[in-house]
Amino acid sequence: MNATKTAQYRLFLYDVWGNEHDGWDVNDVFKSGYYFSAGVEHTDAELTNMVGDLFGLQLQIDVGSDENTIYFSDENGKPVCELRIEE
Repeated sequence: MNATKTAQYRLFLYDVWGNEHDGWDVNDVFKSGYYFSAGVEHTDAELTNMVGDLFGLQLQIDVGSDENTIYFSDENGKPVCELRIEE
């Protein structure tokens, strides 16, 4: 039997200021009650679909993401949220 390693991620929401022309600033970050369990084999596309479905948006993973925090933005580059791993 092969055990699949999974990680528990908590969703954090952003209060964002700015616009597409001048740029975006994350004013505040809020802890939500949503959790995602994702296996280490999940692709970036699968993660963006899981989180994007929650918002009804097409999201992309930001370049600064790592295995502990995954940052998401919309198609205009506006920061939307992040997933943080919880041990």
